Formats: sequence, C-alpha cells, structure tokens
Amino acid sequence: MSERAEASNSEETDGTVPDEISHLVGHSGHLLRRSYQIFISIFESSFSQMGVSPVEYMILGTLEALGTLDMSSVAGSAAIDNASCFRVVGRLEDRGLVETCRGDKDQRRRLVGLTARGRTIMPSLHKCAAMVEARMFERLTAQERGDFAASMKAFATRNNCLSRAPFRAPARTEKGDG
Repeated sequence: MSERAEASNSEETDGTVPDEISHLVGHSGHLLRRSYQIFISIFESSFSQMGVSPVEYMILGTLEALGTLDMSSVAGSAAIDNASCFRVVGRLEDRGLVETCRGDKDQRRRLVGLTARGRTIMPSLHKCAAMVEARMFERLTAQERGDFAASMKAFATRNNCLSRAPFRAPARTEKGDG
C-alpha cells in the first residue's frame, strides 16, 4: 500500500493535500459539502439524546419564536419544499411536539403550532444548538468565526433565489386567520 493510501486510511491526517488534487479539494462546492458533513456530524452527536434533525430544530424554533403559522410559512422559514414540510411536521406531530389544525376561515389552510411538550423541550434544544455552534468553530479564531458567519450569510442571502426551496420570511397566523 502506498504511503498516501495509508494516510487516507488512517482516522486522522494532518490535512496536507497533494498538489495533483488541490484544485479539486479547494473547490467551493466541495468545501461546502465537506462543511455540511462536519456540521451534520457535530449536530448528530450533540442532539443524539434529543432525536431532532436540523430541519426539525429550525421548524420548532420558528414556531417558538413566532407562534402558530400556516404550513406554507413553516416550509418557507425552514427553506424546504411544502411536501417535505408536510412530512417533517407529521413526524413532529407524531412525537407530540407540534399540533396542526385547519384554519377557521379557510379550511384548506393547515396551521401548525407548538404543543406544551414542544415548548418544554425548547430550552434543551437551544442548549444543544449552542454546543453545536461552539464545537463547529472552536478551532477558528474570533475573526475567522465572524468572517465565516458573515460570508455564509451573504452567500445564502444573495443566492436565495437560486435555491430549489428558498427561504421565505413567515407571516404570523392566528387560528382564525385561515
């Protein structure tokens, strides 16, 4: 086995990239994918006891902050398509974290809100999210953390229109507004 192959098979390497593939490893798309892999790894280890996915956390946090929302607003706030949102909300409802109902004025509208159980677990979820943030950036300087956050926000905001499921700011909804 070559020295390079042995290094790639070890659990940790020094991160040295061979010149022949540096253009590939440094490609922005590849770096975004690797960043997401790192985030998911950290998220899953921090949230393992809670059994909540990143999208579920986003939905629960949005409902906590804004109250009852229609399903389309929930989907937009999590930047997922309506069909995926329906499935995720269904899983959260099965676990007793959210409840859904039809709007009083428009029975076609499906409204989503946190249950008492959902509100109860939010402080623990926020604590887990803070741990994720800390672990993700612990190897960066304060300046690098700020630069990274600002760059990612600018990238996501300015390219929102290119997303298959763009972020849409949710409109607050009361049960009777349906």
